[in-house]
This record gives sequence, C-alpha cells and structure tokens, in this order.
Amino acid sequence: SPSDQINSSNARNVSITATFGARDFYIAPGGSDEDSGTPQKPWRTIRYALSQIFATELDTLRLHLRSGVYSHAATGESFPIQLKTRINLLGAGREATIIDGAGWHESELINSANIAAVRMAGLTLRNANNGALLLRACERVQLDSLKFENNKGSHGAGLRLINCENMSLTASIFRGNQSTGAGGALALYGDDNEISRNVFIDNLAQSGGAVACDSGSVTVFTQNDFTGNRAEIGGAMYIAQSRIELSSNRMRNNHATLGGGAIALDGASLPLIGANRNRGNDIYDNTTEGQSSQLYRVTPGLTVDARYNYWGEIPHAGTAHPFTEFSLVDYRNIAIRLPRGARTLFVAPHGNDEATGASPAEPLRTIAGALKLFFGTPQLPMLLRLLPGEYAKTTNAEIFPLPLKSHVTIAGSKREETVIAGDGSRRIFEGRKLQNVTLRHLTLQNGKSGQRGGAVLLDSVEVSLIDSCMFQDNAAVQGGGLALRNNTGAVIQYTRFDRNQAQLRGGAINVEGDSVIIQHCEFFGNHAAGSGGALHGNRPKLAQVLSNRMRGNQAEQGGAVALSGGMTHIYRNTIIDNAATQTGGAIYVNAEANAIIGGTLVNGNDLYGNTAAVTATSLAGPLRNNPIDARYNFFGARPDDAVVSESGSFDTANFRRTSIVLPFDQRMLYLSPAGSDSNAAPSAQNPLRTLRQALRLFVSLPGDLFTLSLAKGIYSKETSGEIFPLQLPSRIELAGSHADSVLLEGSEVGRILEIVAAESIAVRNVTLTMGNNSRLAKAAAGENGSALRIQNAQNIRVAGVHFHNNVTTGFGAGLSGIGVSGLSVTQSRFTQNQGTGAGIYLLNSSAEILASTFMGNSSPTPGSAMYLDNSPVLISGNRITQNHVASASFGGAIYSTGAALPQIGGEPGRSNDIFGNTGGAIGRQLSRAPGATKINARFNYFGTTSPTETDISPLEGYDIAPTRNLPLEGNNPPVWIAVTPAANQTLIAAKRDTVRFAVAAIDADNDALSYTWFADNFPVSFAQAYAFVAFFYATGEHSIRVEVSDGVNTIAAEWKINLTLTSVNEPQANVPAQFKLEQSFPHPMRWGKGVTRITFHVAKQSMIELVLYDIMGRRVRHLLHAEQPAGIHETSWNGRDDSGRMLPAGVYLLRMTAGSYTATQKLIVVR
Repeated sequence: SPSDQINSSNARNVSITATFGARDFYIAPGGSDEDSGTPQKPWRTIRYALSQIFATELDTLRLHLRSGVYSHAATGESFPIQLKTRINLLGAGREATIIDGAGWHESELINSANIAAVRMAGLTLRNANNGALLLRACERVQLDSLKFENNKGSHGAGLRLINCENMSLTASIFRGNQSTGAGGALALYGDDNEISRNVFIDNLAQSGGAVACDSGSVTVFTQNDFTGNRAEIGGAMYIAQSRIELSSNRMRNNHATLGGGAIALDGASLPLIGANRNRGNDIYDNTTEGQSSQLYRVTPGLTVDARYNYWGEIPHAGTAHPFTEFSLVDYRNIAIRLPRGARTLFVAPHGNDEATGASPAEPLRTIAGALKLFFGTPQLPMLLRLLPGEYAKTTNAEIFPLPLKSHVTIAGSKREETVIAGDGSRRIFEGRKLQNVTLRHLTLQNGKSGQRGGAVLLDSVEVSLIDSCMFQDNAAVQGGGLALRNNTGAVIQYTRFDRNQAQLRGGAINVEGDSVIIQHCEFFGNHAAGSGGALHGNRPKLAQVLSNRMRGNQAEQGGAVALSGGMTHIYRNTIIDNAATQTGGAIYVNAEANAIIGGTLVNGNDLYGNTAAVTATSLAGPLRNNPIDARYNFFGARPDDAVVSESGSFDTANFRRTSIVLPFDQRMLYLSPAGSDSNAAPSAQNPLRTLRQALRLFVSLPGDLFTLSLAKGIYSKETSGEIFPLQLPSRIELAGSHADSVLLEGSEVGRILEIVAAESIAVRNVTLTMGNNSRLAKAAAGENGSALRIQNAQNIRVAGVHFHNNVTTGFGAGLSGIGVSGLSVTQSRFTQNQGTGAGIYLLNSSAEILASTFMGNSSPTPGSAMYLDNSPVLISGNRITQNHVASASFGGAIYSTGAALPQIGGEPGRSNDIFGNTGGAIGRQLSRAPGATKINARFNYFGTTSPTETDISPLEGYDIAPTRNLPLEGNNPPVWIAVTPAANQTLIAAKRDTVRFAVAAIDADNDALSYTWFADNFPVSFAQAYAFVAFFYATGEHSIRVEVSDGVNTIAAEWKINLTLTSVNEPQANVPAQFKLEQSFPHPMRWGKGVTRITFHVAKQSMIELVLYDIMGRRVRHLLHAEQPAGIHETSWNGRDDSGRMLPAGVYLLRMTAGSYTATQKLIVVR
C-alpha cells in the first residue's frame, strides 16, 4: 500500500522454498516443514503445507499425504485444518493415511468455508472430539474413498455440511461416530448435494443415528448402505424440514428406542422415499421399542410418497406410523438388488450373500440372508432353492433360528444331499401366524429348543406342508423334531423322523390344537420321557395319521403314539416294535381323547411286535363308557389283555389275521433272498426277503392254514439278512420249490427252525444246513436239535427236506423231536450231520419215517442215523447206509431204547435198506437197549442174508426174519390217470375268476406220492387240486406247474394263464349308469415303489383307451386300447413309459376315451 506504487505482477503461488510451477506437493509424517514439499523432501504437517501454496482459477494443485498418522501428538499437526479452493487433499488410501484427532478438543479436524473445486480422497479422519470435518457454504467439493471413524461431536460427528451445494460424497465409510444431537455420522443443513455408494455402520445419535437432514436440505441419497445405526428416533436417518430423495439405498438392522427404526421425520418434511419403480429402497429388519419399525412421522403433514420400496414384509401399521401419512402401495416383494420378477432364489454353502441369487451359478450363501431378501404373497409365491451341501454355523455361518415366511417354499435338491445342521442350542426353523408355508427335500438335524419344536415350530399357521424331509437328532421339551400349535390345514408327508427326543411329549412330533394330516411318514428310534415316543396329540381339532411307519420308538406311555384329548383318526399305519416303559407299547389314549383306530377293513393298522413293561403291548387306555373303535387291526396275536388293556376301552372285533400289507383273505406269502421286507404289497412279483418278517405278518387261528412259499436261493444271515432260530407257529406250511435249490443256511451260529407247542405244520422241499445249536447264545450243554427242534407238538409233516451238515453236542443234529404226536418224515435226506442221533432223535414221540435217505451221518455213540427213545416209530422204505458211530465197542445206525419200540420195515412193501454202516465191534446196523419185547425188523436188506451180532445187537432183541436178499428194486415213476384241464395250453381268465386245476396219479411200486403246485415258480399248494385266484395276481401271463414225486422220480404238467382285466362275456352285475374315470390309488404315487391302481367305469361295451401324458402333453404310456364290456374295471401303472424306462417324479395327466366320452385325472409321482 499504496497498491499503485507497488508492482505485484508475476506473483508466485508457492513459497520460495517450494518448486515454482509444480502442481503436486508431498507430505509425510517423517518429513520436515523446513523442506520443499517434493517427493524427496516432503513437508511434515498439512496445515503448514497449505500455508505454502494457493491455486488460481487456472490451476489445480494436489497435496499428497503419504502413509502414516497425522496428529497433534505424532506430527505436531495443528487443527483445524483449513482447505483452500482448487487444492486437493489426497491420501495414499483410507487404510494407510490417517488424520487422528486424539487428544484434540478445541475444534474440528478440518473446518473450511467458501471453498470450491476441492477433492478429498483416500483418507481416514478418526477420533475427533469436536467433529471431524465441517464445510460451510462450499460448492463443487468432491469427497470420495474416505473413512470417518470413531469421531464425536454435537451434530454430524463425522461430517457436517451447511449450505453447501453441487457436492458429491461417494464410496466412503462412516463407522462408530457419535453425536449428542442429530446425525451420528453426517449432518446436512440447507444443502443440495449428491451422496452415493457410502456405508454407514454402527453410528449413534439422539436423532438420525447415521444421518440428519435439516433446514431445507434437498440432497439426493443413492445406493448407500445403512446398517447397525442407533438413535432415539430415526435409527438410520432423521429428516426435518427437508425434501431429500432416497433412491436404491439399503437400510437394515438399524434401531430407534422411541420410533422409526429406519427413518423418522417431522411434519414439515416431504421426502421422496423410492416413489418410482426404478428408485425403490431396501428398508427392512429395522427395529424399535416404540412406534413403527421402519418409518415414523413425529408430527402430521402431507402424505409422503414411499412407494416401490422393499420392506421385508407386506407393509402394515407396524411398518409405518401413522400409517395414513405414507403412501406404501406398489411395494416390492423382493429386494432391489435382485432381478425384477425373480420368483426363485438359489442358496449354496459356497455362495455369496452379495450375489444376485437368481441362478445356481450365482447363489447366495446363507438361508438367513436369503430369507431377508424376499417375501411371498398369494399372487406372488416364492421358492428358495437350496443347492446340495451342509448349511450350518461352521460351514456357511448360518444363523439360527431361521424365520419362515408366508407363501414361501424352501426346497432342497434331495433330502440326503441338502442338510441343515443346527448348532445344538437353537431350533432350526420357526413360523408364527403365517400362511402357505412349505418345506421340502431337506434334512434338519441337531436342532434344539427349551420349549417346543427342536427343529421346526409352526404356530398358528394356515396351510403348511412338510414334504419328503428328514428330521434327525433334534431335541426339545415337546416335539423333539416338530411342534405344531393351533395350525389349520397342516400336512406332513413322506418325511422321516429319526432319533429325535422330547423331555416330556412327542419324541418326533407334538400336535396341539391343530387340524393336521400326517401321512406316508417314517418314525424310527424317537424317544419321549413322558408320552408319545413318535407322536403326541394334545387336543387336536382333527389329526389324521395315515399310512405311516413307526418302529423302534419309546416313551413312558404310548411307545409310538399318545393322545391327550381331541379327535384323531389312525388309519393304515404300520406301528411295530415300539416300547413303553409303562403302558401302551404302540398307542396310549387318555380318557379325554377320542379316536378311530382302524375301524373299517380298508383302514386297519399293523400293531404288532410292540412291548410294554406294565401292560398292553398294543393299545392302552382307561375304561370308558364308549369304547374306542379299534376294529380291523392286526395285532400279531389275539387282542387279549396282554395286548389291549381294559377290554372295555377298545372295540377290537373283526381283528385281522394278516398284516395290512396283505389282502384280508390272503393265506399265501412269497419270499425270495432277492426280495424286500419293506414291500408295501408283498406278492409273487414283489416277494418278501426274510422268513422272520413273513412269520410276523399273520396269526394262524383254528381253521386257517398259511403257506410261506420260498423262491430259489440261499436264506441266511449273509445273503438275505435272515436271523435264526425261527419258531414256526401252528397251521403253517413252509415250502420251497425243491430242496436242492432252496437252502436255509444257519452259518453254524445257531439252530435253524423250532416248533414248540404247536400243531398242523408242514416243512417241505428245503435244505436245512449248517445249523449248530452249540453256538446259540443261551444254549445249555447238550441241548438238542440243530436244524429242526420239535417239542410238545402234533401233526407235523416233514417232506422232501434235506438235512445236511448240521452239528450238535447233544441229540438230533438234523431233527430232534420230544413229546411229538403224529410226526411224518417222508422223502427227505439226512447227510453228513454230526451228533448223537445225528439224523433224527425222538423221545416220547410217535412218528413215521418214510422213503428217506440217511447217509454219511456220524455219532459219538450208537444212533448215527436215528436215536429212538420210547418212541413208536414206523420206519419204511428208507435207505440207511454209510453212517458211522465213533464208539469202539457198540455201533448202531438206528439205536432204540425205552418201552415203546419202533417198527423197522416189519411187513411186505415196507422194507428198508440198512447196510454199510460202520463203527463199533457189534450192532453196526441196528442196536438197542436190553428189553423183553423184540423189535419187528423183518423184510429189510442188511447187506447180508444172515445178519450176525456184528450187524444187529443184541440179535435176539429183534425179529428180523425174513430178510431181503437184495436192496430195493429200481423205482418206477408215477403215472397220470387224470389231468384237468388238459395240460400244455393257455387259459384266458379275468381278475374276478378262479381257475381250478386237479390231477391224479398212481405209482406201480405203491410208493407214497407228493404233489407240489407252482404259480410263477413259487410253491403254492401240496394237494391234488389247486385253485388259482386271479384277484391276487397282476394282469398278464402267469405259469402254473404241478409236480408229482414218489421220492425218486418226478412227473410234471404245465399251463399258461393269460390274465385280463375282465372277460368280455362275463355276466355283469351292477352295471354303471355312466362312464367314469376314478382317481388312482395310492395317490400321490411313490417313485419306484410298486404300482398305482386305476379304476374306470364302462356303461356299455366300448373301445376303451387309457393314455398317460406328461405335463408338456407328450404321450409317455399307452395303458389300454381294447374293447371292454360294461362294468367296473381296473388296471395299474408301474411308473414306466412304453419302453420300460422309469419316468421321473412329477405331474402326469391320465386320459380315458370311450367313444365320445373323455375324462382326465391328474396323477402325481413323488420321490
């Protein structure tokens, strides 16, 4: 001054210590303010650097802050730093360059006003005690890639903007900032800027936990993320007297104590929150203890446009308050970051919760994260598809419990492949007051609840479906696997419950006040300390328990099922091998409960093999005035007091004599080592596997006769899982096709067959081999019978049986009979058995032993073939040779003792061949204990015309004359004298027909003849006549064969039967009035499990066509195209197409055509 006297032209814009003309200057914590600000000699403090430079309108200068901490303590920084126009402040990265306000309380760290065209980037501002950054009346300032962390202040502890415009704040992080007033991280006053792509996390304020907008602010917020912020009002944001715009932002998990978990605003504000189809926000999972979880208006005002946002639920009064002050129509049901219109989301343990989730190639990672991103509506149901893998805390950071949602299906690929493993302390899924919830193809394991539902709780849900899932190793107080409470329309089907536990009730499922259907499920090994090892029903409105399988469950009362009040229908279930520590091994029904258990022929249950420590192995309950209807059930025994408690508690009339897997009147069971014990409808085409299971499937009462028909093969522990010994009940035939092809193999671990206190039993055409009673766990030394033990029985027939290589330390390695009346052994073989009476041992028994062979058996004492003790036995037509007694002094292939003596031959036509047996100095063929009465042993061949004491001892104890000079002559085969109908033809039969066969034969040698009938190679009868009941066989071709044997030679006759649905000329009764196609049964059909039956009505004789199509309309199976008479007809479908390939599970359409009549039924196949 005066300026006109001073020439200031060409003034420098940098100090003389700095390089003139430079545009970039450098600062470093290790630099010096005495240096020149070059890369080699950086300055030390930001404030000093700014004092050394300024920018003109033609310049933009840059201050580069190298890595390190700039603070009052570390670098001697003085605050506040005042920015200058056109000078950018650039750090080396927000994790590297830090401006730290620790210990500074006098001002903000940066405080600037009236600047323009400035950029700040790559910095962290932290630990300020009076605010980090204040900008006033600035414009065109660019803030990006910054971090504001742990700053404190009165308003906008991280950043405060006052009357700024045309600014941008992008890609920055605000974390842990706290304000005593408004805006924990950011406060805006009268500004007009753009704030985008920033993250606000864990900030705190009195109002607006992350952001406060005031005094006419019109800033636009886009693509920002607000998470975990807290305030008294407006957990994420508070808006006062402003018209800001919110677009494509995400606000989650913010909290307000008084109201507005996400946003609070005053009546003077009119923001646009979404308001456009392409500008919606995600505002969900925010919470409050006061008014409204998402939006809260403190004072009344004009309606706020908040359309097109995603709220995590259908918006309601709890979403926004007052509800009428916000326009919430046109809400989204999926988060804004998901593809528009998506109805299926994918999750995989290897996925990413920031992915789109719209395809298997871009799956989300957690179920919990996915469930937050959508909800379903009746018009827009959603599917959450879980890809194979394990979902758990340890594998994909899954968080439990998972909330179920209305109109949402959660489905895995297969339950074996999609496993949700709980953390052992919380249940897995829970849903309350929902609609239309579905879980499908999942395994749920290791869930736990201190109340109800270890894996899943459904409370007050309308319409729910749990389909084809597995509940395994879950635990709760009630409902170890699943708890249902006050639900309507609940269906649990095709689901398995294994090893779930309840401290009180319902080891697998607890039903309380529900309307529920539980069908086609499996319950194995579940446990309840109180009642209902598998299922407990507590006052259900109506529980329908249909076609389930319950096995190995345990409880104090009701090993499988316990009912406490309400109404329950229990139909067509298999409830076996469950246990109660008190009463009701299968089912317990208390005095307040009502139930129908079976009740009709088609609804009967299997209730067998259950146990109870106190009483009632099957059904238990108190005495009642009106007994529970429990008719037509199969109990595995007569339903006496041991089976059913309190005879007045249950009406068990018309109890079944066969399992429900068999037709009510069927008396033939088919077995094969290649069969399956889980066949739902055992037949010749679908045989059982084990004799042990077959023997459990019937009760033979007087007047009955059951036949177990054994196909070719080896029945043993190794080949078919057979467990010996098997005890045969009364009135049964055990029949193989031929002894050389049907083997019951004991594997030298125990006895094979037992008959104790029974009657009318036949064992035919099988081999019993490798029995060894000394290996029985409870075998006493010397216990008798290794292949077959018979005790206190009558009318027992053994025919065509081969006893081979059985061993005993006692008596009767092959067959032991004690106290047997009417034993017949015919055409059988005893070879290489070891023990006293190695072939047969009889004590106090009457028997006939006919046309059999004893060869190669050995005994330590007399009786290598037979040991007969006080047993009047007729021995006729047998060949007894090459048997050996180990004793050096006394032999005897047949040894007799006692007062009652055998007849060995004794008359013409009853001769035996008894020769070539070894062992002992005397009595090698026959020996006996001393006795006055001679044994009739005439007409036998002993290998010599003059037997001596060496052969028979004592010789005077037998009447042997005359003896035969030669062994039995060559045998003549039987000869047919009648065969009806004529053999070697094909017969046509209908499903309602019975085809009758009869044959007769004679034998020139007067040998006893045995008749064996085979249907499809299974033995089915042993009489001279046989009736083929077509009802029990599938349509198609069947073979019938009869064999007649004299023990040496066999003749046979054969027929074919072409079995059709109905005979054209069959007289019709009850002809239908109209054509009709009924729904198939069972329906849905299980993939690969048997057949579904299709019934159709024909009003008059017509050409009928039944065709099956897939959902795309392509024909997959032509079931029928034939002329059919008037009547009701039935066919079946096995799940295969016309080429025999198994079709996949899904929906199919069955169409019937009869002239102008057409009908279509939906047919569903499920896995």
